[in-house]
Amino acid sequence: MGAVFAAVAALLLIVAPASQATSPSPAPSPSATTFQNSISGFLRGDDRAPIADVSITAKSGDFTGTTKSGPNGSWTIGVPTQGTYEVELDESTLPEGIKLAEGQENPRKVTFSQTSNLSVIFTFGEGIVIQQQDFGQNLLNRLVAGLSFGLLLALASVGLSLIFGTTGLTNFAHGEMVTLGAVLVFAFNAIGLPFWLALILSLLGGGLFGYAQDAGLWKPLRRRGTGLVPMMIVSICLAMAVRYVIQFYFGGATQQLPFA
Repeated sequence: MGAVFAAVAALLLIVAPASQATSPSPAPSPSATTFQNSISGFLRGDDRAPIADVSITAKSGDFTGTTKSGPNGSWTIGVPTQGTYEVELDESTLPEGIKLAEGQENPRKVTFSQTSNLSVIFTFGEGIVIQQQDFGQNLLNRLVAGLSFGLLLALASVGLSLIFGTTGLTNFAHGEMVTLGAVLVFAFNAIGLPFWLALILSLLGGGLFGYAQDAGLWKPLRRRGTGLVPMMIVSICLAMAVRYVIQFYFGGATQQLPFA
């Protein structure tokens, strides 16, 4: 069973680089490699085609950062500190026939909020009007977002409670096991599998990893009569191992699933 556990871990290592290579990432500016904070986005026309070689500038105080969108329409500007920045798209660099949507604010002011990466969206296309959401719509959107996040936490809590109720172990790696499901969906989809198939395979992969983990790690410890405190320490080590494997191959930035 230890071999099964090792095989599943090896599968994760093999699949992960492929997903990282095929997922679009914002084109970095020279300053993006210098600063830990960044402002980024994707430029896509009304036909969803990427818009390349468009200049974008971010200003705040004495700082000015400039970059160009890459072949996939992505761009990134590294900034020295979090705060409020004025982001401007140079409309003279847009391809012929493409213009910002009516009502699109440019330049626009953006502010960081509890994140090291700030996403900025520019909308293109004729006949598209950018409308400000009213309070009721904004409240509804936040309620839906809060409900979905709360359901995710509740589902994770049920699993953690189930493990504790059946084994008496507080599994500190439970959060990484929950994250693994989303990572597998992203990885399977990145290698070209249909989204629905990626969902099914991620369910099977998560179940297989849990079974192999119990057979190769927890069951031998239980047979040896290992106490709960040492097993909790093992779960902390497992959490760190899985966490840093994911961060090493996928990075710590937010990745977007298709249809998100």
